[in-house]
Amino acid sequence: MLLNTSRILRALIVALAAAAANQAQTVVDADHLANARKAFESGNGNAFACDIKPVPPALNYSLRLEAGYTATVPMGQFDGKEQHWAMLLRVTPEGHEPTYLVSTIDIPAKEPDDKTEIETHGAFLVGEGNYTVTAELEDKEHRACRREWRVQAKQDRSEHGLRPMLPAGAVAATSSGITPPEAPSNDRKGAVTILFDAAPVSRKAPQLEAGDLSRLTDSLSSLITELDASAVRLIAFNLEQQKIVYKSDSFTLAKLDKLRSAITEVKTGLVSAAVLANPNGSRDLLAKLLDEEAGGPEHRTVIFLGPHSRVQQSAKNGDPVSGEWANRLFYLEHKGELQHEMVMPQRRRGYGPMMDGRFGDRSPRGPVVAEFPDTIEQLVKQLKGKTFTIRTPKDYASAIVSIQHSL
Repeated sequence: MLLNTSRILRALIVALAAAAANQAQTVVDADHLANARKAFESGNGNAFACDIKPVPPALNYSLRLEAGYTATVPMGQFDGKEQHWAMLLRVTPEGHEPTYLVSTIDIPAKEPDDKTEIETHGAFLVGEGNYTVTAELEDKEHRACRREWRVQAKQDRSEHGLRPMLPAGAVAATSSGITPPEAPSNDRKGAVTILFDAAPVSRKAPQLEAGDLSRLTDSLSSLITELDASAVRLIAFNLEQQKIVYKSDSFTLAKLDKLRSAITEVKTGLVSAAVLANPNGSRDLLAKLLDEEAGGPEHRTVIFLGPHSRVQQSAKNGDPVSGEWANRLFYLEHKGELQHEMVMPQRRRGYGPMMDGRFGDRSPRGPVVAEFPDTIEQLVKQLKGKTFTIRTPKDYASAIVSIQHSL
């Protein structure tokens, strides 16, 4: 029974391999549902050692609830052979039919090592409700490891005030686009301009990485959906290179792929000689963008969205920015985790260095490293706008609610 079921799963994986490659989880389509169901009929789900741990649902930057798992596999049981694993998930909402998701993991051959472990992760989206999740990890020899657990997904709207982006009981892949909830026409906000800084979230990163791109574009998508503005103008720029990389006067989520293509072509690690010769160019670019908004026929809300910039030119330099900006200028400033200064461990008197680990009290982290305001934050403050520091999706949700209350 195990062999036949494993062959069914292997056939399913082959059929979906192209779609599942390099993604967290891909929803199994209708043509392969029957095979997905049969893959869970085997009674032997512990033929090789692995530890699958649930990751509880939590808000992500698309403002949807994301759940998942972490699977840890000791590699000594595979004798160093190349591995092709398949992870199949069955996510069953209470009172509804299950959704099946699949992903693949390739492990290159290496010298046998009983101490090595491989850790792999997967994620999926859920609406509010109760779910049963069954995960089955299969290796290339058709052996399987299985775990089942319960999930309770609940979005704390008393804190966030957000509309649900997924219906209760819904299951989706993390790559699925946002479908805007229905909103009453009298709830629609006025015109909004979003000034999007396409740059890495980490100040040390030379390029815009996939995780940064996902975080920023997910943030953009949820911002547009939650504000439900009558019109959205989007201008994407790179402050370090002092240039605009994308502009749309009537941006919708249908144009998100065009935006992604435009910003992934930006070589954020390269700065031209002309930029270096223009020390106030970044501030001048920001002032020009705001002047254009101030001189337009519409009284638009303007929102800067992007990471804490490595550009820290003084906002006081250059010509004054025109217009009145109080209560209609905001900065959603994405930052990484707080950084701490390195602290050397304090040694007890009378003990030699590093002997038997006998040290006195030590502080694993020192004081928080000071963060200086970037040029955007300085300019927003100068114009009496408001900056929100974003380190987590909850920070982001709270910031959006605050902006909604201001409009």
